[in-house]
Amino acid sequence: MVTQSDQDYVIDYRAVVRRRRWSLIVPAVLGLLVGVLLATLLPRQYVASATLAVTAPTMSGGLTSSTEADQRERIRAVSNELLSQAVLERVATEEQLVDGESLATVVAGLRSRTSVALPQRRLQSNTRQEPDTFIVSHTASTPDLAQRITNRLTQVFVESQSKRRETRAEETSAFLARQLELSREKLTAAETNLRDAKSTFQGRLPEQALSNLQSVSELRQQVEANRSGLAAERQRLTVLDQQIEGLKQDAKLAAANAIEARTRERLAGLEQQLAEARQQYTPRHPEVQRLEDELARARAQDEAERKQAAAGPAAAGVDPALRQLTAERESALLRIRELESATRRTEASLSGVQSRLNEAPVVEQRLMSLQQAYDFEKQQYQKAAEQHQAALLSEDLERRQAGERFVVLYGAERPGSPAFPNFLLVLGISLAVGVIVGVGLALAREFLDRSVHDRRALEAEFDRVVLAEIPHF
Repeated sequence: MVTQSDQDYVIDYRAVVRRRRWSLIVPAVLGLLVGVLLATLLPRQYVASATLAVTAPTMSGGLTSSTEADQRERIRAVSNELLSQAVLERVATEEQLVDGESLATVVAGLRSRTSVALPQRRLQSNTRQEPDTFIVSHTASTPDLAQRITNRLTQVFVESQSKRRETRAEETSAFLARQLELSREKLTAAETNLRDAKSTFQGRLPEQALSNLQSVSELRQQVEANRSGLAAERQRLTVLDQQIEGLKQDAKLAAANAIEARTRERLAGLEQQLAEARQQYTPRHPEVQRLEDELARARAQDEAERKQAAAGPAAAGVDPALRQLTAERESALLRIRELESATRRTEASLSGVQSRLNEAPVVEQRLMSLQQAYDFEKQQYQKAAEQHQAALLSEDLERRQAGERFVVLYGAERPGSPAFPNFLLVLGISLAVGVIVGVGLALAREFLDRSVHDRRALEAEFDRVVLAEIPHF
């Protein structure tokens, strides 16, 4: 609760306003005048804006897609492309802005006075029913220059963007073509390695394991059959040898007996003739010597015939049974040689097939690694082919301009009023500053002024009661 004594210290603001009205009015008027001067003398800056839109593809295929999440990336990409050195240099050259200044300075000025932003309505409306749009704004000293440069910027950007997309599509297609060729070479090499390995390991392939097992069984049966036949033929040969040996012994004995009888008869005749000649002639008589020589030859011939009879070929050539047995023996020997050769060949084949079966796991592991490499290269080749086909389609779309592309949705219009300075805003700010300065000046003068202006100030200053006060007339 405010007492009477506290009320004595309350400032009478109306009295202060009356006393300090010029301290309030003069700064406000000066501030207003300064605002008018600033709004009049500050250089005008005009802002022209054009709207770029990203059109949807005219052909389906899902080659272009955009989401809300990549909107920030897109505006960053658009801003970087629009404010790139190549685009700004082309704009500066075509608009003939290089006049006594370096091209780098002009480009830096264009970049600083150009901005890319999203439309406010687009940001507030989170919908995908309307196309992606971007606002390109440029600030210039004259409305015509602002309009002209903004339109030129959007035009150059759309052309460069279209050309860049087409060039990028061509470069992508060429790069993927090289990758496809490399992938094809790798696939061919992997296929050749796999084919050579299968050719090298022919007979030891995993898919041939069953046929190899069947071959092993058949070869084992054939080996057993050959061994059985060989044993039978050898037994038959033994029997034939025994029979032939018996016939030979009989033939030798008969031949020896016949030779011995014939020899004895001849020798007996020669010995009788020699005895008669010795009785008639001397030992040196030619007839005696002839008979002695003939007897010696007869005995030698007898000995030779005995040896020939012991050999038996004559008997073999004469006895039909012996000839038949000998022929059967030769046939048995030939059959045995054939069976032995067939057995060796079959055993060698069996060993080879068994070796292929033993090597099958190692071959399967080797072929599995080669098959995996081939499958991987085939998958990579199919993927590269799909990417190359998509790149060719994208390149064709870019050439036909059937894909997603930028267009100038609304060109820049000539600004009617400058964006800077804002006349009302400058006046308002200047007036507000003048009022604030006036209020501060009035309060400062009031607090620094030690003179007495009314009864309450007098009573408060001297602690005395004022009995009467002369009012103002």
